[in-house]
Amino acid sequence: MLMGTRSSSGVALGAVALLSSLIPVAAQAREQGVVYASGLVSDDHSASVGATIAAPGSRLGEGWAFRVSVNGGDYSYDSGPLNIDADYRGADVAIVYQWSGDWGYGNVALGGRYADTDLSPADPGNRRGGSNWDVALTVDGQRRFGPWALTGYASYGFDLEEYYVRADLTRKVSPSVALGVEIGAEGDSGDYSRQVLGAVARFESPGRPWAVKLAAGVRDGDDDNSAYGAITVSRTF
Repeated sequence: MLMGTRSSSGVALGAVALLSSLIPVAAQAREQGVVYASGLVSDDHSASVGATIAAPGSRLGEGWAFRVSVNGGDYSYDSGPLNIDADYRGADVAIVYQWSGDWGYGNVALGGRYADTDLSPADPGNRRGGSNWDVALTVDGQRRFGPWALTGYASYGFDLEEYYVRADLTRKVSPSVALGVEIGAEGDSGDYSRQVLGAVARFESPGRPWAVKLAAGVRDGDDDNSAYGAITVSRTF
């Protein structure tokens, strides 16, 4: 059983690139996919690269699609008298159903998740040690109200009972810039929990394939608090 401070878990990236799904993608008739890269720096570190590609007969934002990502990072926590350092890497593969319109977009994804975690020193009480497979359900979307946009992301891993939830509210301050706030929570069935509060800035130009999201704020864990900064860059094609 994990005790004391735990700074993070693989759920941060196992949720299929936490920030990428929070970038609104205005899917055009011929766009077939989106690629992205994201990173987070706090008292732990994480990064991921992934893509969502429309299935034959569909397009980005409408119908079926496939989502893949690879990720990695590190974190530390206290287990009794010991401080444990963890390095992990993983991958996700999912099938996605998409819908979109002038109102916004929505996605529901179900797939497999793999993570391999090295612990130093060894910690038999950590269920994430070594190689693990899981099934994950992910839901994300955005609802636009004039210059305002409400965006959300939620993921749940059934075996480890991990959850990851983010929501943000932004307002356009120019045709290509939106500012706002985000809140979130992450955790599992009992090993750890964390809440998040931060500021968000999105940069995207109508008709351009590139989008960038920046986020910064505070994460409040079981026994630790830390600042964080994050960036995601995406491109539709």
